[in-house]
Amino acid sequence: FSAGGELGLLAASLDGSEADKAAPIDMFHASIEAIRACPKPVIAAVSGGAAGGGLSTILACDFIISEEEATFLAAHVKIGVTLDGGLTAVLGRQLPRQLASEMCLMGSVVTAETLAQHGLITSLVPKGEAEAAAVKLAGKLARGPVTTQGKIKALLTASQENDLPAQLALEKATLVETLGAAAAKDGI
Repeated sequence: FSAGGELGLLAASLDGSEADKAAPIDMFHASIEAIRACPKPVIAAVSGGAAGGGLSTILACDFIISEEEATFLAAHVKIGVTLDGGLTAVLGRQLPRQLASEMCLMGSVVTAETLAQHGLITSLVPKGEAEAAAVKLAGKLARGPVTTQGKIKALLTASQENDLPAQLALEKATLVETLGAAAAKDGI
């Protein structure tokens, strides 16, 4: 999938100003936020390994279809830098603390099966089948009410920050809005 950041670019920024160092991080973080904010579901099809920024990118997606042999690595510590792309947010919230620590503090390789057991991977498929499975899933999603799916995705994203009363209020407002839409009239 992705070996992560380009080490040559990182090396070139070592002696740069803080602004020079921050600029590529800002661009990467904007791409992670764009995936999360995209009104359509985003599917990652993982074959091979995903390290560093590649892992961050995958974890920003709504669905992750992974080949059984795929491996995942938060390699940052191995080059003496901290994590980016939301890795600490996702891994810290969704994995047991010890597994997140092993990945982040030791840079340990984790299997697709391990991440699937902890709910981070939507489905595991045999080698060579990730792309076809992702396309099949995309077809199922495309037959659904696209606007409604986007609103549900936004609700799920907001739930990460909202307390229950705020989330209930947002759900109510969104449901009232969608009850007037053509998709609800057709669906009901």
